[in-house]
Amino acid sequence: LLYRFRFGTTDLLARALELKDGRYIHTRLEALVSQEYIGKNYDSTYKLDGKPATYYLLSRAFKALKQQHKATGKELSEKTLRNAYKDKVASNEFIARKLAVFTIYDTLRASHGASLKFWTKDQLNFDKYDYFPHPKPDAYLTITPEGLRPRERCFFLNYLDNDTPFFVHVRRLQKYIEYVEADEWEDATSSKLRGVLLVCESTSLLKRIRKRLAQLADDDETPRFCYTTLQALKASTPEDDEVWQI
Repeated sequence: LLYRFRFGTTDLLARALELKDGRYIHTRLEALVSQEYIGKNYDSTYKLDGKPATYYLLSRAFKALKQQHKATGKELSEKTLRNAYKDKVASNEFIARKLAVFTIYDTLRASHGASLKFWTKDQLNFDKYDYFPHPKPDAYLTITPEGLRPRERCFFLNYLDNDTPFFVHVRRLQKYIEYVEADEWEDATSSKLRGVLLVCESTSLLKRIRKRLAQLADDDETPRFCYTTLQALKASTPEDDEVWQI
């Protein structure tokens, strides 16, 4: 999970592993910290701000990961591991972004269960995925509803934070529009992209992004953008189908 999401907290990891008692995962994490397989960010400022400790991979974990992936036949990106070397000096903004994507995953998984498949940007760090738009989305996911003839629905997902300049968000989303209008996804995968899910840090940013994209998206070839805020998504329930705005 730390390989997939780069950073995690006790609560996020416990939910992803479906552990009811967070104390168990805390004990295991501290053991891995003491053995220098993973690092930990926590100091007095975290306690004052009410922030949980964050955990990330250290280089000693890479060998164990490679052995694990080789035994299970799963792919492991050397590019992602090289990037992970820098996680011990990652900025607070970078960590917050990665934790937000992890939170989105946990929330969607609670709603969709086994019908959800979710790949983070770090899992897509292979040459064979070069047909994705650049830069790659924060995540790619599919949802396959239950039924006699289920059809897999494909989505890009991006987390939009308040710290990133607004024009950077717009420029990135403009590339998605150009990418879909050029049929690059359909040509590479022989499937339709159902939409782009945008999770904004704040309601004010959501309104600005929605207004700007309304000016850019002017025909049916443009991908459908679906909007929500991180707080609204976290507060939603599996029965709540009003969390996304179109």
